[in-house]
Amino acid sequence: MRMRRKTGLVLVVVFSLLIGMLPISEVSAKGKVDKKKPTVKLTQTELNWTKKSVQVNVSAKDKSGIKSIHWCKGKVKKTASKYWLAAKSIKKKKYFKAPENGWYSVKVVDKKGNKKIKQIQISNIDKTGPTGSLKYTVKNKIATINVTSSDPRGVVSTKWAQGYITKKGVSNFPNEVTNNSFTGKSNGYYTVRLQDGVGNVSLVYVKVELWKDLRDLKIFDRSHSGVFDATVYDRWGKMYSNPIGISAYSGTISYIEYDLNGAYKRFSGTVFRGKDMPDKENAWFKVYIDDACVYSSKIMNYKTEPFSFDIDIKNGRYLKIYSYSEKYDGIYGSYSEGEGIYFVDTQLYN
Repeated sequence: MRMRRKTGLVLVVVFSLLIGMLPISEVSAKGKVDKKKPTVKLTQTELNWTKKSVQVNVSAKDKSGIKSIHWCKGKVKKTASKYWLAAKSIKKKKYFKAPENGWYSVKVVDKKGNKKIKQIQISNIDKTGPTGSLKYTVKNKIATINVTSSDPRGVVSTKWAQGYITKKGVSNFPNEVTNNSFTGKSNGYYTVRLQDGVGNVSLVYVKVELWKDLRDLKIFDRSHSGVFDATVYDRWGKMYSNPIGISAYSGTISYIEYDLNGAYKRFSGTVFRGKDMPDKENAWFKVYIDDACVYSSKIMNYKTEPFSFDIDIKNGRYLKIYSYSEKYDGIYGSYSEGEGIYFVDTQLYN
């Protein structure tokens, strides 16, 4: 009988010790361990399409109180700390901002150590501008530039400016594109600004060549001619930069020839006599396409002012310009700056 009493006393003592080993926070008023997880709700504040980050409000409740809230990008399902090393803490303001589409996870820990993971998928962020392309055709030195564009949110604004513009501000683009096209009247770059329905902007470019400067082409053949890397004056003192020059002395065969590869319909330019060309020397020039003369200029005497020409060259391949002059007193000379006929604004176009 004594042994039984002793055993019962020992059991009571052991049970009491075990209860005492449990943290006070783990035991409810009724002596039960609180294993209930917090209540967590995630709500995104913007449901329409937007180019901005989306705010996600976090509501977390628990009778014991909330100890910590963390969030991270991705679909994290495990609560162990090693899976949340890159997570960010939410403290006073109970929200976070999702910078891009995808899954986001939130871990809430209450003051009794219970953990809850809640996830939300964001899919209404669009930070990509419209796609577009520019193509052009040329007629009579005027380009028609056609604009093609598309965007899932729609293209709501299309504007253009001349030049290679890198700043996207709308004030840099004073011209509106109508009927998906516009005209350009100068060589060089044109920039088109495309804006979609949520405000994303893209810039697209095209380099327009309304004409090709003959001086930029490689000379195929020549005699007493060339492109001057200098300035030349006419009789009236007007200055011209980098003209094509051809000797205009009688007794010489002077010409310059280019291979156009049949790419152009017309050839235009301005011609003048160099200031040092003798007054008694009358000169003129002829234009040949594939060895057939297509233009012969008027006689240019010392009083002839610079004049323009515009010639149909019929998409020929070889363009050849000959210069001619009348012999005066049997004097010949060598070709030098100011002594010859010169061509500027030499434009090949379609």
